[in-house]
Amino acid sequence: MDKVKAFWASLPHPVQALIVASATAAGTTFLHAVSEGNCYTVVCLKHYAATSLLAAVAVVRAFYMVPNRPAL
Repeated sequence: MDKVKAFWASLPHPVQALIVASATAAGTTFLHAVSEGNCYTVVCLKHYAATSLLAAVAVVRAFYMVPNRPAL
């Protein structure tokens, strides 16, 4: 596990964000498609793409959020 942590820490921050966003978008799209059943129409595919994009944007925004500093 220490090697994985060291490897992750060695990656540039934008690469980390890309990996996290891609994994989240793929996972969200897969789970959404499974929950919808056998829906592969253009409307469903557009909905999956929108869900994937919004999930990726949300995770990248959260990834780059600066924590609030405690009040003194």
